[in-house]
Amino acid sequence: MTVRRLGLAPCLLTALLVSGVGLAVAPAVAFAQDDSNPAIEKVTALNKKAVDAYNDLEFEEARKLLKQALDMCAASGLDTHPIAARTHIHMGVVLIAAKQQDLGIKQFKRALEIQPDIQVTKQMANPEILEAFREAGAGVGPGPGGGGEPAGGGTPPPPAGASGGRSEAKGIQHRPVARGRRGKAIPIVATIGDDVTGYTKVLLEYKPEGAAEFEELPMRKSGNRYVAEIPAGATEGSAIAYYIEADSDDENADAIATSGSEDHPYNIFLTGGDAQGKKPDCQGDNCEEEEIGPRFFASLMGGFGFGLVSGVGEINPSQKVSPGFASASVAQISPEVGYFIAPGFRLSLQLRYQILGGTKPLNLNTYLSDQQKMDRAQFEQCGADHLCSSVGSAVAILARASWFFGADLFRPYFSLAAGGGYMRHNVTFASVKKCGTSGTETCVDTVLAGPVFVGPGAGVLLALTENFGLLADLTTVVGLPKFTYNLDFNVGAAARF
Repeated sequence: MTVRRLGLAPCLLTALLVSGVGLAVAPAVAFAQDDSNPAIEKVTALNKKAVDAYNDLEFEEARKLLKQALDMCAASGLDTHPIAARTHIHMGVVLIAAKQQDLGIKQFKRALEIQPDIQVTKQMANPEILEAFREAGAGVGPGPGGGGEPAGGGTPPPPAGASGGRSEAKGIQHRPVARGRRGKAIPIVATIGDDVTGYTKVLLEYKPEGAAEFEELPMRKSGNRYVAEIPAGATEGSAIAYYIEADSDDENADAIATSGSEDHPYNIFLTGGDAQGKKPDCQGDNCEEEEIGPRFFASLMGGFGFGLVSGVGEINPSQKVSPGFASASVAQISPEVGYFIAPGFRLSLQLRYQILGGTKPLNLNTYLSDQQKMDRAQFEQCGADHLCSSVGSAVAILARASWFFGADLFRPYFSLAAGGGYMRHNVTFASVKKCGTSGTETCVDTVLAGPVFVGPGAGVLLALTENFGLLADLTTVVGLPKFTYNLDFNVGAAARF
């Protein structure tokens, strides 16, 4: 992004417009010189959502929203507008809270280059943030004075509007953390309800991967919440377990209240870096991009399918299929390999191997007339037993593009597929009883579809670890020119490496 130095910003209402939860939204005239640009309102909304996420300690979500806001500023010609400066301030706060000090200071410097008199948003300021802001200002111009009093103890502030008193929640209220960054501290926050009494301390119990016992860490009171950080030194593996408990001073007494437990802790899966917690290589602005993690993907799934079919039978070509749904297989196997282009986007190839069963061979002894049997080539076309059997399998290959949503334990995805090959569906010709070894059984045949397939799909990934998970997948395709509309349901396991 290109930035230029401007003079003094036109007004301080810019800061109020995007300062976070609890501040009144300033009128659009605060940006009078650009009030015709509809992107300002969208960027403002993204900033507000990011501040909400920050107040909930969802730093990664806040970073994504702010990056989207900065991209919108660049695309709309607002990269030197005060709204861009405020967005850089928010990005700097979020990066520093996520322990990316250097990148956070870089964002502060960008904001000061755009608007030299800008201040840190009050609701997001704490001593660590203000010190980094002063450091950024020393390299740009006169040192700014900061944006307000610390929100408390060097930790992220409570949500705007929250009082310092007790909440009306019951028990220990905690939103489990599902993912974290390897080699990074992980913030944990909890609220103690009014029904929990007699406790004198709130403890975070955590166990790094490979450790024999949980380690204890006191949680600090911040507004109506208790906060603590699992230290970076404990996040060097692929996962970490934790739980929270409210205790009295009696070491022999049971915990008064818990969220999670030693037997059933919460698990955080760690991504990025390597097993020793090293940072990934990056250069310049690329360091702000989300780490993709392992890029290669492989899965093995199995399931069943059915489809809407038409056409004629393969061994009964004189019999036209009545349009309707029919089974696609006894079972199918679908291995897939792919590559993650971005954290939420994957390209892959899937092999669909279909196994059919239940068909009945056409008996030429009863099917052909005596006159037709005189044609030895026709009568013996299916072998000495005169039984014409259908093919018992079908193969297709699909190229798939998949978009994943979220970064929690469950990751839903949407896909688009296109490919070639063939699919077969079982059909029954109730009026034809010339099949089987006796030549008197109802004919169960197959109908062929393809060889071109295209269609959407969806599914969900249950990420058990960073590198391994379980899949449930639905793929739908239209087959042409031999028509089908087929649906496949598959489940299986997937790995990333």
